[in-house]
Amino acid sequence: MKRGKKVNTLGLIQKMAEQNKETVNVLKTLKSERSIEETPSGSKQHFEPKTVRNTKETAVIENHKGMTSKNSSMTDEYPVRQFKLFLRTENFRDRKESFVLSLSKDCMGKYEKLAQGASYKLDIKTHRNDLIRKVLEDFIDKKYRKLINIIEQK
Repeated sequence: MKRGKKVNTLGLIQKMAEQNKETVNVLKTLKSERSIEETPSGSKQHFEPKTVRNTKETAVIENHKGMTSKNSSMTDEYPVRQFKLFLRTENFRDRKESFVLSLSKDCMGKYEKLAQGASYKLDIKTHRNDLIRKVLEDFIDKKYRKLINIIEQK
């Protein structure tokens, strides 16, 4: 049985250390370029959280009385279009936070119908976590804004 060439482990370790030093140097330069302290213009973007809203405007189609068979299909399509627009909208005031949520049986059943219907029947690609997060963010932002302002003032 013929033995292969002996591998010099010391040589391998030294070669890996040299490659690691190069990588570390590149990372240090990238970090220094991106650090807040070294940016000459300390703009609001670098220091404060920002609200990100990404919405796409859609044209509103009015239902006319002259339409008979198309009228019912238009009223069915409108909620679907609004739901798709809602799912494409991102609304984060600062950053994502994890949370644990317990729902009632009835609410969970409706949520599952909404999630499955969006995925399989409407062909909208979405994750269940994104769906519940967006619904909750929208609900809190729109329904309780006035109440939150009153609470913050006290």
